[in-house]
Amino acid sequence: MPRFQEDRTWNLQTTVFKPERSSRPIQYNIVTKWYRKPSNQNIIVHYHSAHPFYVKRALVRNMFRTARKVCTEEEERKESLEMARDIAWSNGYYTFPTSREASSGGVILRHGSTTIEGKTPFVPPFISDEVSASIKKCLKRSGLENLVAIVNVPPFNLKKRLIRNRIYDRLCTTSNCVVCPAGREGDCNMTGVVYRITCRVCGDEYIGETARPLHVRVKEHMYGMRRLKKYTALGSHRIQKHNGDDFEVTVEVVAQEPQVCARKTLEAFWIQVTDPKMNRREECLAITRELRPYIRLAFPHRL
Repeated sequence: MPRFQEDRTWNLQTTVFKPERSSRPIQYNIVTKWYRKPSNQNIIVHYHSAHPFYVKRALVRNMFRTARKVCTEEEERKESLEMARDIAWSNGYYTFPTSREASSGGVILRHGSTTIEGKTPFVPPFISDEVSASIKKCLKRSGLENLVAIVNVPPFNLKKRLIRNRIYDRLCTTSNCVVCPAGREGDCNMTGVVYRITCRVCGDEYIGETARPLHVRVKEHMYGMRRLKKYTALGSHRIQKHNGDDFEVTVEVVAQEPQVCARKTLEAFWIQVTDPKMNRREECLAITRELRPYIRLAFPHRL
């Protein structure tokens, strides 16, 4: 016995249980599961936040790993994982992959996935909760909720807005610019935008979209107007509404979207809602081309 224990007086009582009939005197059966305090709001880094993607991926993976490891029984493990999925869902982690589910509890945590539980993804831009709810109702009425998964393109986060609004990026270098006076300086250099041209004489409007710098597309419109090109929107408007007289226009950006499909969809929505007089409605065909692969799913009995 060590020296320091010999010099101490221990006041300990020991109880020894003797087994009876070759059985254990006490049988411990400890059951554990993942516990969250009632006061916990279950708020984690949101999926649409400006944090790096690897940070959000590691955070959610660790949450599912903890929920799995602290449980001793299979029933408690399922309950804990279900709680973790609810927390992930409430913070924007909606979709589910077809593989690598074990490490993340089924929540998708990587870019570039093409299928979601065997469903075909439909990727519209996020406009409002009402529009998203209407799309879901249409899929449900068509019986496609088990075949098509809606993946909304998120709007710009704070990081993208701050970078886009830097002072040294917003300089107007276009001579006789008709875009910046109606908006902010530097709007003429924006790319991937949906824009609106308004006639300052009669108030008629034109909605368009372009992936190029906006001032390049506007110059094409102005050229068609000056040359009285009938196949252009402004040229036709000048001939039909103003008898060939010149008129001034204002140009403003109504939306910005880098993805072609989402941008053309936004353009068609703006045309449908605002009903511009200069448009020929040919732009709405973009939605038809994008939704053409889903026609067989929507009307299988007609094809």
